[in-house]
Amino acid sequence: MKTKRSIFIPLAGKIALLTVLFLYFLTVLKAQESISPKGNMSNPEIHEDLRVTFRIKAPEAKEVSLAGNWMPWMNTQKLEKGQDGTWS
Repeated sequence: MKTKRSIFIPLAGKIALLTVLFLYFLTVLKAQESISPKGNMSNPEIHEDLRVTFRIKAPEAKEVSLAGNWMPWMNTQKLEKGQDGTWS
């Protein structure tokens, strides 16, 4: 005869686990929010002719480049800095 084994977690342990999970997800959401563009900036912006414009706000940056697996091997595209510190 096999005995069923159950894992017993006390209520305090369950509350602690849920609190840790909640704080973890809250941290992830806040981190994502901090790197997302603000205001009416759409990133990336897809145009009707299927060109795509990428933007990133980095006023202190000296140079910003874009690289992706859709680009030819080892190529990057340097972005231009706008007056407000947004590169596109």
